[in-house]
Amino acid sequence: GTDFIVFGGTGPVNLEAELIFVRFGVTLPEWGYDDYAHVGVKGKLAVALLGGLPPLVRDGRALTAQDYPIQRKIEAARARGAAGLLLLRDMPGVGGMRGFRGAGLAPRISIAEEDAQLASSFPVLVADTRLTEDVLSALGLTPERLATPSEIPASKPLGLTASVRIAFETHRQQTANVIGILDGTDPERRNEYILLSAHYDHLQTRDGQIYNGADDNASGTATVLEIAQAFTIGERPKRSILVIFHTAEEVGLLGSKYFVTHPTVPLNAIVANLNVDMVGRARAPNDANPANRELSDANTLYLIGSDKLSRELHELSEQTNHDTERFNLDYRYNREDHPQRLYYRSDHYNYAQRGIPVIFYFTGLHEDYHRPTDDTEKLDFEKMARIGRLIFATAWRIANLEHRLRVDQPRNGTRTH
Repeated sequence: GTDFIVFGGTGPVNLEAELIFVRFGVTLPEWGYDDYAHVGVKGKLAVALLGGLPPLVRDGRALTAQDYPIQRKIEAARARGAAGLLLLRDMPGVGGMRGFRGAGLAPRISIAEEDAQLASSFPVLVADTRLTEDVLSALGLTPERLATPSEIPASKPLGLTASVRIAFETHRQQTANVIGILDGTDPERRNEYILLSAHYDHLQTRDGQIYNGADDNASGTATVLEIAQAFTIGERPKRSILVIFHTAEEVGLLGSKYFVTHPTVPLNAIVANLNVDMVGRARAPNDANPANRELSDANTLYLIGSDKLSRELHELSEQTNHDTERFNLDYRYNREDHPQRLYYRSDHYNYAQRGIPVIFYFTGLHEDYHRPTDDTEKLDFEKMARIGRLIFATAWRIANLEHRLRVDQPRNGTRTH
């Protein structure tokens, strides 16, 4: 088909069903909200907004995509007996889900074992731009009006029937995470780990053009390699250092997703994850290119996620920077309302979902992001070395704490600086 991407439901599908609009597709009785309360979707195709959420506030905190990710929308539709779920593209880059930012369709890449578990006749479809506009038109809506929740009508039948035909051609390929451990020295703490991570994959060659991915993410891979080597020189830390180079980050954080379900060390033994993704660039003082407006300068570094689960980790990180490299630490990407939503878009997120405190180190998006022009000669190696020293010092301090880092923020915390 050309009207949608198949997001979930891996078995072949031959379905004809009535379309039922269920607004945001959210069921939250504890918040006093349920989009399914007044419509029946059993045997029907539920239609919901992909990224939108109702403007709910509870205990002074607004509902966010971290509270209600897309997987929960899928679970809600299945629990109500729907025959499938059609998600409408209501905003670009929603939920940090890679692959949904363009209007075109692409093959779905997933973990084979997960596919076998999910195989069913329950399709989860992400509508392309044209199909989204057609459905919105049936509701008397335009994409622009979706920005105002009060403009979105109540859940109701659309008076339309959809025919869904899905056939799959499956190609299996093997890839691997690359993992190493440097044992700690303390008999009581060596079974706890500080995880240093970077993804080593990039985009495939397209139309004869090679995408080298110097910044995304050779920069992070090289930095973690240097940090790992530094830990082998001289005195070793009390806790162990776990190094993981994740595969398949670019197609859905699959390497880290696989690791957290098949860990080689107990997940509850991982004290923190310091994730390094795109740390190789610095904006020149005279750079007026709008695509580089949020590229950090030579003395600025973006940190994401440091306070989401552990205030102690955030304070340790700040103090370590003050004592060592003295970067200007910028937290703009850490905000829940930042449109890029980068907290959800690199491998650290799979660990944060399991309650492991994280820091994501990043130097910013730029004109060469995901382009063949992301090449080595554009990297700022001096800045990379400084970032590596900062991460080493941070990992060293965490690894030698007399106590384990305190996790004192709720997993759905939204501290934003």
